[in-house]
Amino acid sequence: MSTVRISMWSAPSPTVDYQPLFQKLWHDHVVAEVRRRALGAPPSDYVTQAQIGHRDDGSVTVRLNGESKASFAFRYQGPSTTADAIRRLDPQWIDDVSVVNVSDDDPIAAHEVLIRGRQGWWLAYDFRSQRQQIARHRASAREFLYTARAAIEAGFLRAFAPALYDAAEQVTCATLLLTPHPDILKLRKHQDTVTQFSRWTVLGNADPAFLRVIKQFERLRNPARFSPQNFKLTEEEGRDALDVVERACVGLTAPAIAVGPFPTPTDK
Repeated sequence: MSTVRISMWSAPSPTVDYQPLFQKLWHDHVVAEVRRRALGAPPSDYVTQAQIGHRDDGSVTVRLNGESKASFAFRYQGPSTTADAIRRLDPQWIDDVSVVNVSDDDPIAAHEVLIRGRQGWWLAYDFRSQRQQIARHRASAREFLYTARAAIEAGFLRAFAPALYDAAEQVTCATLLLTPHPDILKLRKHQDTVTQFSRWTVLGNADPAFLRVIKQFERLRNPARFSPQNFKLTEEEGRDALDVVERACVGLTAPAIAVGPFPTPTDK
């Protein structure tokens, strides 16, 4: 069983054996790309880093060594050298690097990254598309949640309701972006977003309590603004709803994971 290093974001599953995935990526993509380029060197000697990107149309891009767009956090335990040399993964220093987290600046492609380090190969992956857009929605949700919590702490329930709905809607948009469906990107109306999220929840992919909250506050936001006499919400109901939305927002944290180390597979 391989050693598992936990990244700064979240832990890989302890029940999953990642080595077969690493070997499949190595043979199906890295070895195949080196041979396609006719580089004349064994992949195990030539490659220190590989990035495999997957797009929604099924196309795959393989970048080798310095072509990679990925950035990573790491622990360096070697002799003194420049930080820039380590970042470039220069072969002189590569054996002293342990990878702990990897990110990618391609906004729409899911990806895996293979990096050779001090103890062997590390595999990092992020299977989400639209990662940057998800991050923007999550950041927006956190701002509205801050406003909602400040309002309820002050006892301003009519100000609280629209802020919580806005936070819930941002979480909903980010959650729907986890599905690689082009129609999700075209949603512009509140009701369309809620309808899509209802379908997503019925399939068992989201907490029904969150769906109940967003529907409840969709009904409350206009009375809170325009018909105070029709606005009915207790502080206890508000705090319960706030907890549900905050938990959903935390659940959107980027699952950037690095696992390993793995020995280099034989180049077949």
